[in-house]
Amino acid sequence: MKLSAYSGPWRFLLGAALMLSVFSACEKARSITDPNGTGSSSGGSSSGGGSSSAGGSGSSSGGGSSSSGGTYFDASINGTAWVATTISGFDAQSIGNTFGLTGITGSGANSTTFLLSIPDSVHTGSVLSFDGIGTSLSYINVATGVSYSINVLGTPTGAVTISSLNATNKTISGTFSQTVLYNSVNSNDSITVTNGKFSMSYIIE
Repeated sequence: MKLSAYSGPWRFLLGAALMLSVFSACEKARSITDPNGTGSSSGGSSSGGGSSSAGGSGSSSGGGSSSSGGTYFDASINGTAWVATTISGFDAQSIGNTFGLTGITGSGANSTTFLLSIPDSVHTGSVLSFDGIGTSLSYINVATGVSYSINVLGTPTGAVTISSLNATNKTISGTFSQTVLYNSVNSNDSITVTNGKFSMSYIIE
């Protein structure tokens, strides 16, 4: 049995932080500019990427990547394609110098969300191993109220590679490799995330 880092006060703090981040992301993601100038990504529901076997909302109809455009946040959850329909990014320079990159599919009570956090000291070509602290990934299913995160008491796997970072235009893109996320209240429940990729604009906070 794997130990969970998210029991007691850890679990409360994690939940509060994640929900605050999701709320903030939803507010900011109403109109996100495509880094390549081919349009914007905002709101709406996904008819493609389904959700995970971890109780995700939406249907799995084969999915498919949205990465043919310039703005995207895609991944696979337990082998099922997941494609964000609402995308946002921010550089929290005022509270920890961290990029918060968010992808949401669905809306309201039927939404699922990925949150990717990385230090804003990265540059093009940076490779950062997931540690659940400075470099972290979380998945939230609003319908079930379940969140999945890196287990900081275990041995995290996977890494984030920054393909492009343009501080002038405020755009960032990259990929993240296979990693396992654990249920925040039941460490026996986990999901495997693969084929992660993202490209978006970000704002300074």
